[in-house]
Amino acid sequence: MPPSWNLTSGPLEKFEFFPRLPVEIQLQIFRHASCVPRIIEVEKLCCNNLRHRRGNGYRIAAKSRKIPPILQVSRASRAEAEKFYAKRFVSQKRKQQTQYIWFNNDFDILLFGKDTDALMMTHVFRDEVGFSNVAYLIGDQDVDPRYVFPSSIMGALHGCLQHDGLLGRPYFQPGCQGLKNVFLVLRSDVWDVPHGEVDANVTFRTPRLEGRSENAIATRSRFESILKECTSGNGLDHWARSNGYRLSAEQEKTGIMVENKWTSADEMPQFHFVNFAPMTTIQRPEILDGVVLCRYFYDCLIRNLDETA
Repeated sequence: MPPSWNLTSGPLEKFEFFPRLPVEIQLQIFRHASCVPRIIEVEKLCCNNLRHRRGNGYRIAAKSRKIPPILQVSRASRAEAEKFYAKRFVSQKRKQQTQYIWFNNDFDILLFGKDTDALMMTHVFRDEVGFSNVAYLIGDQDVDPRYVFPSSIMGALHGCLQHDGLLGRPYFQPGCQGLKNVFLVLRSDVWDVPHGEVDANVTFRTPRLEGRSENAIATRSRFESILKECTSGNGLDHWARSNGYRLSAEQEKTGIMVENKWTSADEMPQFHFVNFAPMTTIQRPEILDGVVLCRYFYDCLIRNLDETA
């Protein structure tokens, strides 16, 4: 081994011999770097016009708009990364070419964060078709309660009937096409991420609590109930028609129906309840586990921490 390499036992911060590697290995490294999952946060866009007041104004949060580093390393890395990344216009102003983000549909996760709801989700899925991985933040929405019910969120993902006030009749929105994984995010006091702060250093982990509030626990229970109905073969039609989507005899003839796409576990995307967690690094290769407490002792702990702060 040449003495000029000067190997140490510390973490490797700079790899100076990368250009000397065979081209095949360089390309393999570029491919691996292009397939690291990122969480891309969608945030509510506040505006005074009528359309936005209806709750469907949205854009990608600033920290989620950063260009993946692999696209900026070199021409070779960019050429390889562009095989995995595509420009997606997840923004209310889709006609402006500056509003796109680079999105790897196989690995990146579209997160609907604070104050987002089912109405906004339907507009995102209508404007930009197809996402393989979608996440929804449970219990952190200050919006119309009708649009954050678990049944409404599931309907936005699956596809459901919506009423058009201008046409005076319901129409079917197809939901999220190509959906493979849904991450239902439960906030945790062990490690949390403020609104708009989700970046490349944030990932998901298995939750250690059913929820940090009674509302979050109840919401999770409703999601689990709906999932149970779907996997048993009932689909979503039974609740869709019992929650304002029942059609008249004349509308039945037009063919505007709720299509049951989720009637078995094989036809459904995979659902995961998760918490936020820091991304592992060389300096921090493991995520420390949390402490499992019953609700009573958890409340006592939080109360004591507030008193000593």
